[in-house]
Amino acid sequence: MLLEQERDKTEENTDENFSIFRHQAATVERRKKTIAQKLQETRQELNRLEQHVEQKKQVLTSTIGSEVMSAHQFKMYVNRVRDKKGTYKKKKIHIEELLTEREVLLRTIDLLRKKFEALKEKIVSRSRLRTI
Repeated sequence: MLLEQERDKTEENTDENFSIFRHQAATVERRKKTIAQKLQETRQELNRLEQHVEQKKQVLTSTIGSEVMSAHQFKMYVNRVRDKKGTYKKKKIHIEELLTEREVLLRTIDLLRKKFEALKEKIVSRSRLRTI
């Protein structure tokens, strides 16, 4: 009888030790189930939203007549426009520089013609003086 009581006490002690682990395991299991349920609900919500977006795209495509751009496609489009804008600005500046240089050269040609005409008249007048 004494041996049985000792054995029962040791079993109770081990049962008490295991009860803590059982309690922790039950808590973990409940958390796991709630998280799994939240994940399932979130996936369903995602599917519902994707279907909603697809319906909106179809409605928009039917009204516009062309495909709707995604955010990534729009970013790529904006980058291409920015590149073209930069190229345009550089070429515009180059053209303005060339036009300015053209104006300077035209003015130089005009001044040289006037000087040439003045020198020509001077030569003609001096040659007249020498012939006299």
